[in-house]
Amino acid sequence: MYVEAGYVKRDIPELILRHNLYGLDIDRRSTQIAHITLWMKALEKSPRILRRGERLVFHVFEIPDCDLSLSEEAIDFFVKDDEEKLQIKLQQQFFFENGKQFGSLLTSSHYNYKKWLDRFQTEKGKEHDLYESSLLLELEAKLIPTIQAAFLLSQKNIISWSPIHLIITNIIRF
Repeated sequence: MYVEAGYVKRDIPELILRHNLYGLDIDRRSTQIAHITLWMKALEKSPRILRRGERLVFHVFEIPDCDLSLSEEAIDFFVKDDEEKLQIKLQQQFFFENGKQFGSLLTSSHYNYKKWLDRFQTEKGKEHDLYESSLLLELEAKLIPTIQAAFLLSQKNIISWSPIHLIITNIIRF
């Protein structure tokens, strides 16, 4: 199918992994197994994928429990706008406070998560003093995982294979 569409055969596994596959799970081990499985499948289809200079990106994340100890200083460093600060606090407190317990039942508001992720990558690429570097480390540990999960949850095409999710969905329909 992809070859017929004009893609180079050796690039197809990387393109699929980079642009088509996304996943969330409440169990960190499951995400690690997914990474290994995706690597093995990619290597099966394109053995030279490891020789390329670029790092292969997987969009498989653990659904985090929110860490409410994120400091005001870190939030202030990350966003300057009061409305965005409120959005981040709401997202942290209400959507992911019990992320591990609710898993695929979580919903997410439609904030501009992509902009936040891009902003973080931009800040991470800049030179910072020791204090700002510590704020970036705090953001990376306590905020970015929830933003990544929220971004995936806000996408339109999500398929859940969770048995409990399917049971609850069927109960609600009846």
